[in-house]
Amino acid sequence: MTDFNPQVAKALSRAIAALRETDPDIMATLDKVKNGDMPEDVAMATLLGIVMSNPETAKRFQAIMLQATEPLRVVPRNEECPTTFTPQDGHGVVGMNPLMQGALVERIQFDGDVPELRTGPIGTHVDPAVPVMTDVRNPIAIGAMLNKASTKVRGELKAEVSKRKADLEASLAKDPSTLTILRRHGDLVAHEDIGTVIDGTKDTDPDGYRRGEKPHLVTVPKPSGAILAKLTDSQRHELAWKFLSTTQGRVSAVRVIRSTIIALLRDRGLIVEEREFDYKAPRVQPLSYAEWSVTLAGPGAIQPIFSLVDVSSKVLAQRLYQGLETQTPGTLWLEVEPINRLADREVGWMARLMPKENH
Repeated sequence: MTDFNPQVAKALSRAIAALRETDPDIMATLDKVKNGDMPEDVAMATLLGIVMSNPETAKRFQAIMLQATEPLRVVPRNEECPTTFTPQDGHGVVGMNPLMQGALVERIQFDGDVPELRTGPIGTHVDPAVPVMTDVRNPIAIGAMLNKASTKVRGELKAEVSKRKADLEASLAKDPSTLTILRRHGDLVAHEDIGTVIDGTKDTDPDGYRRGEKPHLVTVPKPSGAILAKLTDSQRHELAWKFLSTTQGRVSAVRVIRSTIIALLRDRGLIVEEREFDYKAPRVQPLSYAEWSVTLAGPGAIQPIFSLVDVSSKVLAQRLYQGLETQTPGTLWLEVEPINRLADREVGWMARLMPKENH
């Protein structure tokens, strides 16, 4: 047997000790292999059955291995970029800067999920944060659509997990050695397919809701007037709050706010066309810029019948028009983006007019 690096041997000893406490079934199988009472191929099938029947066991196994091998993951400190990812302990393990961590926690508190910043699967009890494609102006209706879109994507995520498990089981039925969980006692080998079947990858995520990417707008039916009329006062507050307080809610309103502003500006004689805000575009000074925002004070403080979309659109249009130095600026681009200053509990929308000839 190949000699281990002392640090690796210590890490494996820690992992085995943890497994002995948390997963006696796994350790019983390992002991049988060690004592020669069970062939390795039979042990592999037994261990695989344990993992496949209980995904939580496999996740716990991965967590134990990560914790046991933590001292081995040494990363040099990045002094040139102290505001991003920096070591947080004596072992040099990468940790998130507290300011970034705080901002992420703030957003998760309202949105539930942040797929563009997630590298692994969505949490078991986390609702997908899905914006919707709509021209609806009613905050209550948009809130209801957000819930429906989240349920729709959650179903797609569950279907993908079921498909991965079925594919793996079919593969194992043909060849039990497809997955090697353990090669020998003390030599722990977690095959990459274990993580794939449990967590999936970016490619197995549903189109439009992939880890590491901003979620796409989802089309769902808008609720009827009869459905909205049956809502209790508490439900109306919760749905309006869902619309205003979440990133996905504010993103969902961008399209209708933008089209409303364009109509109002065209009524004043301006030539305006809409486009999506592009963070990668060359920086050009806008001809006019405006914001409309409110302070988040909780579901009870919001008035569900208050027309947030209409009011913000009219205010933004008025401020954009007043901000122009000339009333004949030529053809303009209009861009609208949400305001997400969660640390200050300030949210809303910003809009700007850009010269079209420079793009």
